[in-house]
Amino acid sequence: METPRDSLSATASRPEISSEEGSTAGTVSPWLDGAKVQHRYGSWRAWSTVFGAWLIQFCTVGFMSAFGVMQTYYVQGFLSNSSNSAISWIGSVQLFLDLALAAVGGDLMDKGYFRHVVVGGSVIYIVCLFLLSLVQPYHYYQVFLAQGLGMGSGIGLVYLPTSVIVQNHFKRDKALAMGLIPRRVQL
Repeated sequence: METPRDSLSATASRPEISSEEGSTAGTVSPWLDGAKVQHRYGSWRAWSTVFGAWLIQFCTVGFMSAFGVMQTYYVQGFLSNSSNSAISWIGSVQLFLDLALAAVGGDLMDKGYFRHVVVGGSVIYIVCLFLLSLVQPYHYYQVFLAQGLGMGSGIGLVYLPTSVIVQNHFKRDKALAMGLIPRRVQL
């Protein structure tokens, strides 16, 4: 949804089209006329948003989708003192937080805090990824805190906002643009 701040800045930059030359009566915004404008803020900015959202999801959700590989590594050596069930809790909590915190991130995005949510979630994710590199072998709680809770929280905050921000930029190619975002795991 658009915040009042966004709608004011968007209307200030849109040119008005007059129905009669020299007359201001009957002005129509080109955004409302779908035949004249395809991208709300310009084509370059719209497709850059698609690419940026794809990159964020590739780095976060793609990493989470590969937990099976990490679980095998944890079971065979790094956390061999922990059970398979305990190790699977790391990925389960990470996935749960991804979906549970999406509602929080979406609500904050609706209130106009898109950049704050995405930057905050990205910082949480990156710090916890760096902390995961400092984890000592056979210390289950460190992996659980860094990867399960920390990285899951970061992913949860960026997942929904980066999924839906694209729809604000497109009029006609909205389905194509939004369909490109989930194509992150196949690479």
